[in-house]
Amino acid sequence: MTGFERVLVYRFDPEWNGEAIAEDRATDWGQSLLGLRFPASDIPAQARALYAKSPARFVVDRDAVPAAVRGQPAMANEAIDLSFAPSRALSPVHLEYQRNLGVNGSMSLSILVEGALWGLLIGHHRKPHYVTPETRALAGLVADGFALRVHELESRRLWAEQQRSLATRNALLAKVAASEDLVAALTSANSRAGVTLADLFGAGGAAMVTGGQVASVGSTPPPNVIIGLVDWLRRSLPAEERVFASDHLSEHYVPAAAWCTEASGLLAVLVGGDAGERGHALLWFRPEVASTVVWGGDPRKPVLADAATGTVLPRRSFERWIEERRGQAEPWSAWQVGTALAFASAMEGVVLRQMRRVAELSAEREALMRALEQKEVLAREVDHRVKNSLQIVAGVMRLQGRTVADPAARAAFEDTYARVMSVARVHDSLQQSADIESVDLGETLRRLCDDLAAGVAGAAQRLEVEADSGLTVSSRTAVALSLVATELVTNALKYAYGPGEPGRVEVSAKARPSGGVEVRVCDFGRGLPPNWATRPRSDGGGLGMRVIRVMLERIGAELEVGSAEGPGTCFTVLV
Repeated sequence: MTGFERVLVYRFDPEWNGEAIAEDRATDWGQSLLGLRFPASDIPAQARALYAKSPARFVVDRDAVPAAVRGQPAMANEAIDLSFAPSRALSPVHLEYQRNLGVNGSMSLSILVEGALWGLLIGHHRKPHYVTPETRALAGLVADGFALRVHELESRRLWAEQQRSLATRNALLAKVAASEDLVAALTSANSRAGVTLADLFGAGGAAMVTGGQVASVGSTPPPNVIIGLVDWLRRSLPAEERVFASDHLSEHYVPAAAWCTEASGLLAVLVGGDAGERGHALLWFRPEVASTVVWGGDPRKPVLADAATGTVLPRRSFERWIEERRGQAEPWSAWQVGTALAFASAMEGVVLRQMRRVAELSAEREALMRALEQKEVLAREVDHRVKNSLQIVAGVMRLQGRTVADPAARAAFEDTYARVMSVARVHDSLQQSADIESVDLGETLRRLCDDLAAGVAGAAQRLEVEADSGLTVSSRTAVALSLVATELVTNALKYAYGPGEPGRVEVSAKARPSGGVEVRVCDFGRGLPPNWATRPRSDGGGLGMRVIRVMLERIGAELEVGSAEGPGTCFTVLV
């Protein structure tokens, strides 16, 4: 199509070294570049960036005299960007490189895969060579089509690899969920799933380090070597980093050279609750893949400098130079590094954090057994149903009380509503409590007073509640104190102040310095009548006090009666 005497497909590796992976050349051009590698310095970073930015480059005559670019006088101090000028002159280093290679006319078409420079389509001619604009455009289309095909093949391969890894990861997680022994689940193939940690990335071997113990599967270094390697990783990796990946481990960790057959490549993730701990590790090993690399010249001497001018000169020799590579493994892909980190995080979240708490769990075993015996789920369901039933009953009483004209009957409905709601509130607190035997007394009293404010006339403007946060008592104590507080608060609302007389009722709950709790109900009204404790039931006072006494006896509490500051009365319950 283009008439060039040689056309190459030139592919970059992850370190930006290049390799001629395909070649078509004239039969009389004896030197073949096929299979040769070239160091990254042959096409430096600045040139690669330009190839990604401007994908087409044609040079008709290497030795043509460049023409000056002239601008308007107003542009004298402005730099002219020739990035997209297809006929711009080559740099002196590039010109010298082509002379050394025996090339005059040339072509470079970028192969861009997902916007990244994958390689080049390169044309060489030993004499000046002109390609028409129409043919240039067609060549560009061929390069684009080639890039699309590369992307398709790479995407298929990557997708297939990731699907296999995903299936293995799911199988491993299923084994972990079904096993009580995490180590055995990850390192033993004696199961129906048949997968191990090593199968996640097709590694030669894998190991799990936890608590100074090593469990391995496949071909790995000895346990003591793995422990030393993990210690080195903990010291070497920055605190914010958890993952390490290398296909040439001995370059980073010299002792690994003795185990290159098993561990030339390493992918490792440190696992722990914080960067300072990182007490666990997952490791995957890859064996050495000995290879012979043929370079187009010695890669250790890619460029020279002119002794007189200091100008950098390109390599002059492109003779075959053979390198025997040892101690290197197949490289790890970026997605494998990410998958290893995600898998380690899953292990940390599901199991490894529990392993760090083995000592704590042993101490809490008896408490957990008691919690199981209490049938927590059933108890919470019972509390939920009881609370709902009591609230329905209380609601009916409240509605019925509003239809009663007799004041004494209405007061009786209000009293009963308050007592039923006090018990309902305790069951509500039990249902929401983390410990089904304990109740947050402060929160229970707050909700109880809210119910009274809604169900007892005039209560909303009088009630003030103050309680310590986190003040918990047993469910038995909570029921008793709720009923006592209900009786004391309703009495204060009814009798402490005259009709239309302003005043407040204070309810408080706090921990006692000597242990236990103190609940107080205080008003600042006219005080108690002389016969308050012995009033007959017909006057409305007997039943409430009997409920209070029974509840106090049930929990072994004491009741103190005194005056608040100034007029009024304070009832103090000490438990």
